[in-house]
Amino acid sequence: MVIGNASANAWAALLGSTGTVTLRPGACRGVMTGPADAMAQGVTTSTGGVLDVANSAGGTGVPYDVVIVGMSA
Repeated sequence: MVIGNASANAWAALLGSTGTVTLRPGACRGVMTGPADAMAQGVTTSTGGVLDVANSAGGTGVPYDVVIVGMSA
């Protein structure tokens, strides 16, 4: 599974505007920031936090879960 590199309004704070992460079957990825990180992993209102999720192996469907926990500034 390839995550990131959305064609429009990518979540640039997480992976850069064209960055991706590739996960093997059964793998997981976590990203955390602490209070000392003033930039954190910010998103903008409604259109600035898009992640593209694609199956790197082709046409078969792949189930996945996305969990996002956050707070307002």
